[in-house]
Amino acid sequence: MCTKYLNAKIVSIGKIFLSMFTISILLLASQLYAVEKGNARKHIDKNAAPNLLAFFEGDRYGFINQSGVIEIEPQFDLVGYFSEGLAAVMIDGKWGYINKYGKLVIPPVFPDGTPFSEGLAVQWEERPAERELKWFYIDAKGDVAIESNFQRYRYRSGGVSSLAKPFKEGLAAIFVPEKGYGYINKEGKMVVAPMFEEAKSFSEGFAAVKDKKKGRWGFINKEGKLSIEQKYIFADSFSEGRALIRKWVGDDRLYGYIDHSGSIAVEPQFWEAYAFSEGLAAVQLRGDMVAFDGTLNGKPASGSIQLSGSWGFIKKYGEFYISPRFKAATPFSEGLARVYDSNKKLYGYINNTGAFIILPEYKNASTTQRFVNGVAAVAGSSNDGRYVVGYINKKNEYIWKAEGVTWDQAKIFFWFMTNGAIKY
Repeated sequence: MCTKYLNAKIVSIGKIFLSMFTISILLLASQLYAVEKGNARKHIDKNAAPNLLAFFEGDRYGFINQSGVIEIEPQFDLVGYFSEGLAAVMIDGKWGYINKYGKLVIPPVFPDGTPFSEGLAVQWEERPAERELKWFYIDAKGDVAIESNFQRYRYRSGGVSSLAKPFKEGLAAIFVPEKGYGYINKEGKMVVAPMFEEAKSFSEGFAAVKDKKKGRWGFINKEGKLSIEQKYIFADSFSEGRALIRKWVGDDRLYGYIDHSGSIAVEPQFWEAYAFSEGLAAVQLRGDMVAFDGTLNGKPASGSIQLSGSWGFIKKYGEFYISPRFKAATPFSEGLARVYDSNKKLYGYINNTGAFIILPEYKNASTTQRFVNGVAAVAGSSNDGRYVVGYINKKNEYIWKAEGVTWDQAKIFFWFMTNGAIKY
């Protein structure tokens, strides 16, 4: 199977446009193995069509429900995750889409497995010799709903996914060569002229955009008017009435939060921070400055180093609700947040009082993820130094797991199959 993928056109296209981890997925997909036999059980009632989770048996991929019961038999070369009732599946090196009953509703003719958002999914076509491409959006039937003309591309971080972004609140950011980012509506009409260096999706009526000349971030409304001045060195999308921003405070670049009016709601004071979720935001305090005397890049050096501070959770006006005492923390989801216990050097889950509900026992930050629909993807270590990957419920019970998995193999599971439904 691996040789077949290397010979497929999708790999040559992917070398230019897809991120490196996607290429790794294609190379490693045939190597996943050692699923615990009897872990997944066959489902009888196909009328339920529950929320489904990607899993694998050997080198085949399918879907289970929240009880670990097989809903769609492992039969695909690779799978994405369900979004709006459809999931991308790879068959012979091309991507199509299935519904929750496993029926192929969009044939496998596309080079990418992008998820649906607001009824549309981004796809693309390339002319490698001319170094040209065009992006287009397909609907839930696989028909082209919006498309661009072929245009000469330039290399951009994020590959083709950065040229045409998912629809949010009826608009999508698209990149126009020599002009910048603008926004189109679902008829394909440009409603915000392309002029921005970077642009994020709309959320709560605003979109964060970066000015091309000053390199600063601010926010526009859906008419394209600048609502919040472009003066921040970073800005994230609004969530629960707050947007994360970053600005210079003395010699430090610190994070704080603004409200919809652009007023500072929480003064920039944090070393790192996340968006608000379930009324709380995970934030990291500045650590102490300590003297440094040693080598840097093989040469003697001295000076001072900023240590990482502790993480805690604040409320919407900046007061701490859960005191900063964790080595790492990520946002709340379904009443639980992932945190790192410095003593045990492992990850667990706390509730909104700061008490551990699932004791620290999971090894890696990127493979211990948030709860969605009652389950979270996690990884633990097995006795042979490899990983156990799978899904746990809120009782810390595996509903499905695979053992003897290498770190590279785990990347496929966590970075692709679970994607936005699992990771931050």
